[in-house]
Amino acid sequence: MPATTTRPGTAIATAIALCSAALVTAPSAAAAPNHPVQGTFVWPISKGFINQAVIKGQGQALTEGGATYDPETLKFTFPIASATNTDGTWTFALDGAAHVQGYKNAGGSSGWAVDVKYWDLKVQVQGKEATLYGDYKLSGVANKTYEAVAAEGDDQPLVTFTLDKEIAPPRDIMETNREITSAIGTERSLKHYPKGTVLKDSGVDLNVQFEQTSRLSPSAIAGIVVAVLGVVGGLAFAWTRPEVQARLAHFLPR
Repeated sequence: MPATTTRPGTAIATAIALCSAALVTAPSAAAAPNHPVQGTFVWPISKGFINQAVIKGQGQALTEGGATYDPETLKFTFPIASATNTDGTWTFALDGAAHVQGYKNAGGSSGWAVDVKYWDLKVQVQGKEATLYGDYKLSGVANKTYEAVAAEGDDQPLVTFTLDKEIAPPRDIMETNREITSAIGTERSLKHYPKGTVLKDSGVDLNVQFEQTSRLSPSAIAGIVVAVLGVVGGLAFAWTRPEVQARLAHFLPR
């Protein structure tokens, strides 16, 4: 079988195409870098509240969108959907929703005395200080008076907590049982726990594994292309081609 030969023009075109593709797919410096991750966030809302509504109130804890509930620990677990870093602020978007109902037909009322749902959750971290944000909707009746209550919130701070260590990829995040303090969203959605209340026995877990990725710098990409041209196309010939010089000008350091 005769040896296969590669025309210099074809090799040049292929190398330039690869080089251009690398430039187009490189993340924009202005955009928030999206870090490939996997992990979970564990949040009990408030163990005292869950114990009252679900256990004593013979209610139920429901989940949606990939979230889970453990009846042994009384905690909800949410998968981490994405992680971004904008000017030093980390944002971990969470999948799923948590829905708690308790005390059905209490005081002669129709339906659940407490019916609260949380969704569109995210954890934001600056340094070691973290805040859980989310949407919520509450309906039901007030304790003792049985008057109707309702509340809704969008992207509201729910709880705050402090990490043991600052986030430093590629090191994984393994923060367990971090003490939480109620924010305005918890106060309004549960009609209890005023802002600033430390929620005892209700610690949260943030577990994140950063996936290892390797990216070539523009100058490294250009070096590879030049090497390929040198082997298959004849470096001296290739370098004189106007289209090669124009394309590589985007990669080579100035």
